[in-house]
Amino acid sequence: MSTSPAAARGHARASGVHGAEAILRAAADLAREHGDAFTMEQLERRTGLSRATLYRRVGSKRAVLERLAANGEAPAPEQRGARARILAAARRVVAARGVGGATMERVAEEAGVGVATVYRHFGGREKLLAAFANATEGRARVRHTIERADGDLRTDLTAVARVALALFIDNRDLMRILIGGTPEELAVLRALKGSSERTLDRLASLFQREAVAGRLTRAGSPRRLALAFVGMLLAFAVIGPEHYAIGADDPDALATLAVRLFLDGAAA
Repeated sequence: MSTSPAAARGHARASGVHGAEAILRAAADLAREHGDAFTMEQLERRTGLSRATLYRRVGSKRAVLERLAANGEAPAPEQRGARARILAAARRVVAARGVGGATMERVAEEAGVGVATVYRHFGGREKLLAAFANATEGRARVRHTIERADGDLRTDLTAVARVALALFIDNRDLMRILIGGTPEELAVLRALKGSSERTLDRLASLFQREAVAGRLTRAGSPRRLALAFVGMLLAFAVIGPEHYAIGADDPDALATLAVRLFLDGAAA
C-alpha cells in the first residue's frame, strides 16, 4: 500500500528523520536497493522531506553519493545493475572528458565491465549517449508542475522554479555542456533538445494565458519570457556556482528571488 506525502512527513517527524545522519541512512538504504541510480525524488519519499530541505541538509545527489562512499556505505560495483552502472559511468566520463571523450571503451572501463557488455545493453555509442541524456532526472516533473498551474502566477512560478533549480543543480555537469559545449557535443546531446523545447513551450503557454488575462502586460513574446525565466534559473544554478563562486545551496530562497525579480520586471 502506498504512503501519502502527508503520512510520510508525519512518519518522518515521528521517526526523527530530520538531521543529515538520518537522511544519509535513508540514502544508504536506497543505494543498496538501486545502486547509484536512485533519485532524489525517491529520497524525498523515503524521508518525507522536501527537496529544498534535503539540499540544505545534505546537498545534491552527487554530494550524497560522495558522503556515502566516504563512509563506506556506497554499494560495491558488483551489487549494482549493469545498466545503471554503465549509465553512471557514462556520466562520470562525460563530466571528465566531455561528450567527445566518452568512448564505449572508456565507459566500460569506468563501469568495470567488458566492452561487449556495454554493446549488449545499448547497441552502440549513439544509443548509449541518448540513454544517458534521457536518464536526466526531473524534466518530466518540471513539465508536470507547469501543467498544474492554477492561476496564481507567483505561486505557480515559484513551484516551477523550485523543481527546475533542483533539476539544474542535480545535473550541473550536463547543464555545463548544454550551455557551453562544442558543436559536436551539442549535436550528440540533441536527445535532450526535444524535451527541453517542450518544456519551454509549456512555460510559454502559461505566460500566454497570463498575458491574455492582463497580468503580463509589459512583457515581450511568451516564448522570450519563458527563455528569460529559464535563463535566470540556469544562472543561479549553474553559472553562479561554476564561474563566480556564488553558491546555490538554498533552492527555496533562489526560487523566491527569481520569481520576484521576474515578476517585478514583467507583471502588470
